[in-house]
Amino acid sequence: MSTVFFRKRQFFGVKRAVKLSLLVLLAASILLSAWFCHAPEIDYTEEPLVQGDPNRIQASQASLQGFLEYWRARGKFYGMTVGVVQGDKLVYTYGSGYTQGRKYHLGSITKIFTATATLRMMEEGGLELDSPISDYLGDLRLERSELGSRPVTIRNLLSHTSGLPDLRYLHPTLISNPDLPFKIPPQVIPAGMHYRYSNTGFMILGEALARRSGTTLSQYVTKEIFEPLEMTETQAPQMTGASGVMTNIEDLSHFAIMFLNRGRYKDKQILKASTVHEMLSQPVYYPPAETTEYCGLGWRVKRGPQGIITFFHIGGADYIAAWLQVFPRYRTAVLYLGDPPSYDDNTMSMLLGTQIKLGDLATAYASAEMPVDYYQPSPPDEKTLEQYPGEYVEVVSGKKVFVTLQNSTLYFQRENSWAYPLTVQTNHVFTGGYMALSHDFVHEPGTNKLIGIAAYDGFYKRETQHEH
Repeated sequence: MSTVFFRKRQFFGVKRAVKLSLLVLLAASILLSAWFCHAPEIDYTEEPLVQGDPNRIQASQASLQGFLEYWRARGKFYGMTVGVVQGDKLVYTYGSGYTQGRKYHLGSITKIFTATATLRMMEEGGLELDSPISDYLGDLRLERSELGSRPVTIRNLLSHTSGLPDLRYLHPTLISNPDLPFKIPPQVIPAGMHYRYSNTGFMILGEALARRSGTTLSQYVTKEIFEPLEMTETQAPQMTGASGVMTNIEDLSHFAIMFLNRGRYKDKQILKASTVHEMLSQPVYYPPAETTEYCGLGWRVKRGPQGIITFFHIGGADYIAAWLQVFPRYRTAVLYLGDPPSYDDNTMSMLLGTQIKLGDLATAYASAEMPVDYYQPSPPDEKTLEQYPGEYVEVVSGKKVFVTLQNSTLYFQRENSWAYPLTVQTNHVFTGGYMALSHDFVHEPGTNKLIGIAAYDGFYKRETQHEH
């Protein structure tokens, strides 16, 4: 790679450029909001329920069970329970190790219950998705004027597009706020532009729900979700918006059945079908592609030419392993709950293997020719890739970034640092550098014009494009 020479700008030149960039970002933020209001409803087709080939199902069950017993014998968990849902029933369950009567912590799958409770409150008129969070939590302001961000809304918090950083990888000085019982990080990306996972965002949602309901979050979720879904073994005594639910495989299957049936469980409509569709809609603009993956309102979603392929969520920490994945086209879902004592590389391999084998088993139950979880990401074409090289500047600090293209590979270089290659994830998201985190090339809705790059540490506005 050729050496890149830097030319210093005068301080006031950078400051002026940053001020101008704020106007651009504010305009783009308004466009994003306007685009969402006209976003098409995302739906999916359903295949008729079929009776899968018993031999194929038994072979997949045996493969999964043998896999679990192999890893249990090596001490990767004390107890692990898996299940498959088809239509209105939990059609298969298997427990390895200490599982009798077990309740497991869901970890971050709690966020889907928080999201569902938020949508329930919306249906009841208790809040509006596109209202600022400040409408519900006193004087709380998450948006930063330096970023030119529009106000952070309920929808932004649900879809992890608030611009709050992921505190697993960025460690800013946290800020105390009188409206919250915990400290919060400063916003690093304008709201509504980019997905970046945030536990803090869902903790804030939990506070808003509790105050609007006049009860604790646990009491509200129990009344609105656990009880109508007959989740009698589920507990959440210290639930925050981000974690705190404990349950078993049978109860969690009721939650999956409700989403497979577009918000309905038995004779009870927990969510309207239109609300379920809204939860699975794409909340921010992405460049057009044959396949897309995004975070809806809580759920992670993968979509193909025929609509939604799957939506899912994971929970993981020491002694917590939870997975819930829904395949709406085949009215099938898979789930596991476990308690691995640590998350080393072998544990991660085991959990990934369990997800794959559960997908194989769901495919057998659905009698599908192609795997029900088959998804092929859309890479950028050559023309799109050539738009990305150029000079960018972080809108708060004024620090520069240089993106270059060499032999069909993009390289990302922060000022006074080393360049590193980026690996394609989608047509606009690449991974690389520290912890192989995402670098999202953000485009303007309507025009598809490249605005900048959202990274884990900030938003880098497009300054110049390299000529080829």
